[in-house]
Amino acid sequence: MLYLLFKNSYLKIWKKIGASDVKRLKEQTLYPDIKEECFSYINDNKSYHKLNIYQPQNNFVSLPLIIDIHGGGWAGGNKDTNKKYNYYLASKDNIVISMSFADLSNHKKLIDMIQDIFASLQWIYENKNKLNYDETQIMLTGDSSGAHLAFLVASIQNNRYLQGIFNVKHVNLDFSCLVLTHPAASIKEYIELMPQNPYSFISVNMNKALKRMLLGFNYKKKPIFNAFSSEDILKTNDKYPPILITTSQGDIALHPLSVRLAKDLKNNDIDFDYYDDKNKENNNVFNIIDPDNNDSKKMNDYILKFFINNAK
Repeated sequence: MLYLLFKNSYLKIWKKIGASDVKRLKEQTLYPDIKEECFSYINDNKSYHKLNIYQPQNNFVSLPLIIDIHGGGWAGGNKDTNKKYNYYLASKDNIVISMSFADLSNHKKLIDMIQDIFASLQWIYENKNKLNYDETQIMLTGDSSGAHLAFLVASIQNNRYLQGIFNVKHVNLDFSCLVLTHPAASIKEYIELMPQNPYSFISVNMNKALKRMLLGFNYKKKPIFNAFSSEDILKTNDKYPPILITTSQGDIALHPLSVRLAKDLKNNDIDFDYYDDKNKENNNVFNIIDPDNNDSKKMNDYILKFFINNAK
């Protein structure tokens, strides 16, 4: 009963956020001269098995590829959520792909999200000639919960143990770098690390409910329990492309998680860079919500420079 109460409350919150995202997207002016296409990466007519491709109009040359995994608390968002941000990245002479995937709102689990994302990556690989991207320049990125999923994907790609847990296979895409924007990667402490009282009734029970939604009943007894949060994943995998964490001190909720992830990467000798916006008015994923903001441009240009510097 208590679990259902928290579950329904959590899903309602993200449904409202999703409605506000739709309104925001309608009001935004997109960058010109960008071609947008939509394809199904699984042919089952489900809306959450589609992806968007953005690239400069009349492009006939091979361009770097950016694969973007949207956020939304594992319960909201879709391939269109980061549209203006994706347009911005494409306007800088990149091919950008953003996919939808099954999530908590579809009564799916974390393993379903990962399997959908791997299916989209396989589609991207199989259609490399049609897409005409530069195989030596591929950036994987995600924001908020999408950054958690991106970190998981990068971890699973070169680790057979993790591939077995999530029941996926390695995809022949070589990521030049991994960019984690305002990452919610320490899921075991996703709620507790937020600034409210970590021992409060609501905080503790909301975190238990989220883990159960993501992993299922009796989640502590499942192998996936020790393979879904960054601090545990780093115990089983140490092979990563160069990583960039971007965050902001105005992101009251998730900034502590970025600090925690950076500490974990450092302790495990993982190569990473860290960009921390000091403007306390810049909230969670501000650079994605409003790419026209001056601070957003600085952060996004830093991301693109990091990508260029790590091209293989």
